[in-house]
Amino acid sequence: MVNLLRKNRKKLLSDTSEKKSFNKFSRYLTYGIGEIVLVVIGILIALQINTWSTEREQHKQEVYILHRLSADLTKDIYNLEIRTEWIKKRLSSIDTIAKMLENPDKADKKRFLALQTNLMIDNYFVPSRGTYDEGISSGRLTYIKNDSLREQIFNYYRAISNNRDNDNVQYKVTNELILPLFVEEVGATKSMIKSFLKANSQLPELDINKLAKSKKYYQLLLYTKGEEYQIGDWKIYIKSALELKQHIESTLNSFPSKD
Repeated sequence: MVNLLRKNRKKLLSDTSEKKSFNKFSRYLTYGIGEIVLVVIGILIALQINTWSTEREQHKQEVYILHRLSADLTKDIYNLEIRTEWIKKRLSSIDTIAKMLENPDKADKKRFLALQTNLMIDNYFVPSRGTYDEGISSGRLTYIKNDSLREQIFNYYRAISNNRDNDNVQYKVTNELILPLFVEEVGATKSMIKSFLKANSQLPELDINKLAKSKKYYQLLLYTKGEEYQIGDWKIYIKSALELKQHIESTLNSFPSKD
């Protein structure tokens, strides 16, 4: 189209016909208009090329972000499943301890001591949110064109942010309630020192019969048993993470293979 306009413009300039003065003005006017048209067309083409380039780069970023989010979700799912199983094991230990306390005279002290270790170690979920936080701060999450997917991503990370508050509460319960009771009732005994420090002490032996009548020790077990609520929360997070990961994967699969 550009070449055609240039040929017409040259033809008009070289054409010598009657009514020379009028035609000369007309030719120059047409030439001027042609130049303007060429400039406008050039600008439009440049703008279109720039738009295509920008959209292509944003799409590359979108694909990159979605792949990274999918990888982060895989880590979250794995960590949640591992920690859920660990909490179940801990709760099972508490049930076993409670059963042993029903008949303290028949309780195996070695096994009883081994079960105590599960009362001391707390368990927290730390989500993999590096990609999300980076996307928020840089604004690149807006490159995700699918509105429902973008909203689902926001909802997931808002939900797991609440987990921080729950973990902070559990941390306080463990360190301010459970551990002091544990040290007082179980930790400061000759049996526990020998088991953990491999050393003798002048402390009294662990007395399971005494623990069976200790309100403080049962209080310790009840505090620890309260972690059951974490399993319920984590199951919800696992379900949400699986659904989000599936949505991301289906979106990625909908893109042309060259991307």
